[in-house]
Amino acid sequence: RLRCQVDASWTHEDRRTGFGFVLLDDDQKCLLGLQNDCITPSPLHAEAKGLLWGMKMVYERGSRSIRFETDCLQLLKLVQKLEEWPAMVNEVEDILIQARMFDNFSISYIPRGMNHRADCLAKAARSRVDPFVSVSVETPVWLAHVAGLME
Repeated sequence: RLRCQVDASWTHEDRRTGFGFVLLDDDQKCLLGLQNDCITPSPLHAEAKGLLWGMKMVYERGSRSIRFETDCLQLLKLVQKLEEWPAMVNEVEDILIQARMFDNFSISYIPRGMNHRADCLAKAARSRVDPFVSVSVETPVWLAHVAGLME
């Protein structure tokens, strides 16, 4: 079964955000995604936007049975409706709507140390000053200096 590790990187100073995801099939990476975003109000909003973007990207590429993995326990609690935050209602609803499009959807928590690939992509995306999106099967050339971390 496919699994997709997602992460976001956010800074308070300029509120720039980067999203990263790694789609894995039996622990072999088969798709990488990076995107940056200019304004995100909080780290939790960034994590939610990153998850939703990753969900849309893997769905567009035909994946219908998948487990998403996040290192953001707070987001997991919101998506599983264990907690409710009024400021996050719209983001959580968008995630739940997208989740219903999958034939088999689940989401689980993984420790930050096990999410290093998605974290690396999110930080790299945040560091870019130009708006961009990259979804590919290979690590982008401009990330060659961190390609070893992606294995």
